[in-house]
Amino acid sequence: MPGRLPVSGDRASSSTTTGTLILLGMTRGDDDRTTLRVPFRDGAWDGTTLSFETVLPDGEGTTRWALRVTAPGKATLGASGG
Repeated sequence: MPGRLPVSGDRASSSTTTGTLILLGMTRGDDDRTTLRVPFRDGAWDGTTLSFETVLPDGEGTTRWALRVTAPGKATLGASGG
């Protein structure tokens, strides 16, 4: 695994990771100091992208996400198609 994104309480199986991702310095409107805590499951790291799943409230299923590292200390979070 080249590099490591910080996760807390992570558990790794043979191919997936579960834990909590803490995203610091997120931008929300004009505020670039937002902190976001994201519990996730079924995570996979390919060297540049962490893809993972979050559980939606009220039994509405799950959403798949991709956190793509774009430069040292910078990343983009978006919905993932796969």
